[in-house]
Amino acid sequence: MYCKLYFLLFSPKPEVIIEAFHEKLIREVFDPVGDEWQRETSETLGLMYKKEIRYDQEKLGQLLECGVPAKLIKVKADGNCLFRCMSLVVTGSEAWHARMRTIICEFMLQHCSDWINPHLPLNVMLDAYVESKRYPSSDPKCWGSDVECMAFAKMLKVRLLVYSRNNRLWQLHNGLPDGERGEGIYLYFTGDHYDVIISPSTGYVRMCEFLLC
Repeated sequence: MYCKLYFLLFSPKPEVIIEAFHEKLIREVFDPVGDEWQRETSETLGLMYKKEIRYDQEKLGQLLECGVPAKLIKVKADGNCLFRCMSLVVTGSEAWHARMRTIICEFMLQHCSDWINPHLPLNVMLDAYVESKRYPSSDPKCWGSDVECMAFAKMLKVRLLVYSRNNRLWQLHNGLPDGERGEGIYLYFTGDHYDVIISPSTGYVRMCEFLLC
């Protein structure tokens, strides 16, 4: 099985070609998951739904660009921020972050062994990696990473887009079958912390595709 990662690179002049591996121009629009998805997903995961995430309605359907998002929902910075974001976008509350962490860990053990190993730290086996991530902690070794992002997207069959402040690019973890488009979840990554994007910058993008085995 293959996992596709996409990087969205911004150019203020759309006619300028950015050379980066196998690049192709794709118009990526802001299309976040809605209340119905939240309710259904909360029920599927056995989590208590609290409230709908209110995204910026004026930005819906507009093209994404690489820039500081216009509005975020900030989560607690305690070493569990990625799982807090995952809990928040599903249920409307950070409160289920520990349960979300457990769900992700179990999913990785049961369903990800066919693709996940190349993405793990060198000489670290899946069982050991999952065990290091299983419990909430402020220890950096327990922080969520791209691996958990990929697992989350695959588990929920959703598109998870993460904007990196340091690299000024979007990374897409696509949990949908090849060729399918669908609603997305949008996170902001500072280098050591995640928050939820509810209103992005918008404009032209260039999307670069990377195929990882």
